[in-house]
Amino acid sequence: MGGAPAKRLTEYAAKGWHIVALLSTTYYRAQDKAALADVAFLCWEPLDTGFDAALTAFSKGIADRLAAGSRAEVTLTQKQFVQVLQSKGAWYLTPTIKREPLEKGTVVYKARRSGVERITAFALRHRSGCNILAILFWIILAAGIVFLVWFFFFK
Repeated sequence: MGGAPAKRLTEYAAKGWHIVALLSTTYYRAQDKAALADVAFLCWEPLDTGFDAALTAFSKGIADRLAAGSRAEVTLTQKQFVQVLQSKGAWYLTPTIKREPLEKGTVVYKARRSGVERITAFALRHRSGCNILAILFWIILAAGIVFLVWFFFFK
């Protein structure tokens, strides 16, 4: 990323604004062996806690939509912005953008989060989730070792 968007993001960061970057889709272009990505940036000036909480909740809702493969429009009109604040971030009925046709030799590498990635994200959000996954991992590993020992030595 370069040019005007990068300059604006740098200015927002210098001013202490909240910046949330959401990866939407990744592509691979064979001609120049380049990896490309669609990224949505949500930026706002931290004014008060209610404002920040609403926009943080909104950004999480948009992140969930992007993770499911939906390309949500994140440029809000003034009316939509007011609705986001009034709903404390629960409102996110922004329109879905259609994916532009790909150039020849370009493929979508990843457009949505996989099941394993969803489980990992859940585990990271909830400490108990991490513990449960760790316990399951060790139980499965122990069962595998017991099975292998039985299979090779007692069969």
